[in-house]
Amino acid sequence: MKKIKRVAVRCFSPCGTTRQVAQLVGQQLATTLEAEYQECSYTLPSEREAWLPFEKDDCVVWASPVYAGRLPNKTLDFVRTHLVGDGQPMVGLVSYGGRSYDWALDELCALAYEGGLLPIGLSAIAGRHVFSPTIGEGRFDEKQLQSLGTWAKELGQGLLKGESNPLPPCPMPERYYRPLRSDGEPANFLKAKPVLSAELCTACGQCLRVCPMGSVATGYDGRPRFEGICIKCQACISSCPQGAIAIEDADFQSHVQMLQQSVCGLPPIELRQI
Repeated sequence: MKKIKRVAVRCFSPCGTTRQVAQLVGQQLATTLEAEYQECSYTLPSEREAWLPFEKDDCVVWASPVYAGRLPNKTLDFVRTHLVGDGQPMVGLVSYGGRSYDWALDELCALAYEGGLLPIGLSAIAGRHVFSPTIGEGRFDEKQLQSLGTWAKELGQGLLKGESNPLPPCPMPERYYRPLRSDGEPANFLKAKPVLSAELCTACGQCLRVCPMGSVATGYDGRPRFEGICIKCQACISSCPQGAIAIEDADFQSHVQMLQQSVCGLPPIELRQI
């Protein structure tokens, strides 16, 4: 294996947890490999326009949250176009809210091979679910971070010794997880959008700056309007300093209730490597 000169981290992280995971793994790899560290987000529309391609001596770290058991579908075209290389080793990371990561690691592995990269390690990390502060609370703890750092160090040592073999290819998944209501029936909140409390909103503009779909506009009164595609990432909600934004859709709220009742006792981390 040729010498790695740079660890190139790429992440989609509307609420910040996935970026934290990507930084931990990327920085540990860079330290172990004595390589340059480079980080590039593709969370915001402007970031997706200013992209940095991979170089031949890179080790790629690609990280994404899990939406409906897979990578966020509104990012797939971008991932297919930019998760592209020429035989560079790649580490894939997904973070999920404690229910299940389902097919997300398989999908990331399949896309890496499709783009000419060689996955040497894959990890799924369970943290707090963005839909509710009580779902998965405390899962993303110091012990979990330590395990992830040790794993990244081992991957780096394998690269140094020339002992890192690619993981076997995975088939591209064909379906998504179907959310359920608290009564067990399918929940349909695909078209649900955030709702603004005009009494609480101070028109600070923070929600406009963090929306990964660029779907928040400024209304005639200076307050935000939620107009375009909403992927339920909760970036606008979690970033609002006044707590003025919420998703009030009945099916969405019923799904959150179902998650609160059922998400418990799941493994906090899965690591794959050869």
